Amino acid sequence: MISIIFSSFANKDSALRIGKLLLDKKLIACANVIQMESQYYWKGKFHEEEEYGAYFKTTLVKKNEAIKFIKKNHPYEIPSITSKDVVVNNEYKAWMDSFLMDQIKCIVIQLEYLRLIIETTNTHITMVVGAVAIFVNRTQSR
Repeated sequence: MISIIFSSFANKDSALRIGKLLLDKKLIACANVIQMESQYYWKGKFHEEEEYGAYFKTTLVKKNEAIKFIKKNHPYEIPSITSKDVVVNNEYKAWMDSFLMDQIKCIVIQLEYLRLIIETTNTHITMVVGAVAIFVNRTQSR
């Protein structure tokens, strides 16, 4: 899983600036900036204007730090910052991890993931062997 953080900005330059700062600090692996039309009330007045939305892709581990950084450096007085944890393909996740983590930490995490897979597989094998043993014992006692 990865986390996708979204926030809106008054202009393209500020969205790109925050994205670049997050990338330079290795808090995100990717930023996507899109133009959008927004409607909202602010201080009692209706606004309808062009804004830019930014999707920032990061790991679950770095999500909170990235959100804090965005909040601290955002040009809006009260920015909207949302996040959603999503499943992505293994190759994309591996690329993100290789960019955002040092290589040794990345290898340790991958090894831990493999250990969990092996442990789960061994549990399933043990359950199957146990079920077969029970079946064999019951058929031999008949």
